Amino acid sequence: LYLFTPPGAAAVPNVAMTGLALPSALSKSAPFALGVTMENLNPVPVAGTIQIYRNGAFLDQRKVTLKTGAERFDFPVQTENAGLDSYKASFKADNPALDAYLEDDSLQGWVGVGARRKILVLTDNQKDAAYLETAINRIGLDATVVPVTEGDWNGSLSGYDAVILNNLPRERLSASAQNALVSYVDRGG
Repeated sequence: LYLFTPPGAAAVPNVAMTGLALPSALSKSAPFALGVTMENLNPVPVAGTIQIYRNGAFLDQRKVTLKTGAERFDFPVQTENAGLDSYKASFKADNPALDAYLEDDSLQGWVGVGARRKILVLTDNQKDAAYLETAINRIGLDATVVPVTEGDWNGSLSGYDAVILNNLPRERLSASAQNALVSYVDRGG
């Protein structure tokens, strides 16, 4: 019988990207700081390059030397278009032997620019949709939660970019509300 105790995290030669800080939404095209947090688990400094991409296109890079522990690096970014932009940060060590797990060397996030998209959440119970409302607002969208009880929703979908039906039995929707949903989908909603 051979006993083997795996090494602790501090003994693994690795660098990890542990945070990507960016706003979830901006009301208009504006500059912001994209923050990248790196953690060096090595007992020695690690040199490498952080690269930033927007919507898959190269945006910026910086040569860094990471001390042992966590460090944050801010990159000035200027949004250009209205809509949803994807930002990705990646790190590549100059010495690959000091970075054992390449899968933890990048992170991605999104920034909504312009008018906030409106999402209608139709639900059987307001309390059941609280988590959806929170998640929708956190990603920079505007959530409207409507509990539908005994057909009291009027079927108006005007001004909404998307509709979510949350645990809503079909019989709770009036025939006109169901027709409004079918028409909304037929028009590309």
